[in-house]
Amino acid sequence: MENIVTWDFMGWKENNEPEVGLQLKWNKTLLEKFTEISAQINRNSMRGGADTITMYPALEGLLHPDYYDEHRKILMGNYNVVFDDTIDKYAIELKNFKVLENLKVIPESSTLGEVNLKPIDDVPEEQVIEYIEGLIGYVIVENLNLG
Repeated sequence: MENIVTWDFMGWKENNEPEVGLQLKWNKTLLEKFTEISAQINRNSMRGGADTITMYPALEGLLHPDYYDEHRKILMGNYNVVFDDTIDKYAIELKNFKVLENLKVIPESSTLGEVNLKPIDDVPEEQVIEYIEGLIGYVIVENLNLG
C-alpha cells in the first residue's frame, strides 16, 4: 500500500543542537506528513482527502498546540482526532471517513479529466478493495519510546 510514510520523532537531531522548544518546532513537521498522506488519499478517492486521524492516546502530545484544538479534538481546522488504545502505538491512521462510511459509488476515470461515479455493485470486488485501501493512510512514528 502506497499511503504510508514515516516520521522520525528525533529527526531534529540530524542538524541541530538541543535547544528549548526544538522538539515542539520539529513536531510541526508531523503536520506536513499528515498533509502529504491526505493529498494522496484525495488523489486516490477523487472525493477529498483525509478527514479523520486515529492515534494511540499517548501520541496526543505530538499534535502541535498552535494547530490542535484539544477541546474539540480538531487538528488544523479540518481533521477529527480520535484516540484508540487498541491501535498500534506508533501507526497514526488517516482516512476519508465521510466517503468510507457511506460508500455507494466508486469514481472511475476513463477519459482524462472526466470522472464517472459507478454504483459499488457494478464494480469488481478487487477494484472496491483497492479503492477502500486508497482512502486510508498511515504515518509511522519512529524513534519514540512510549514504554
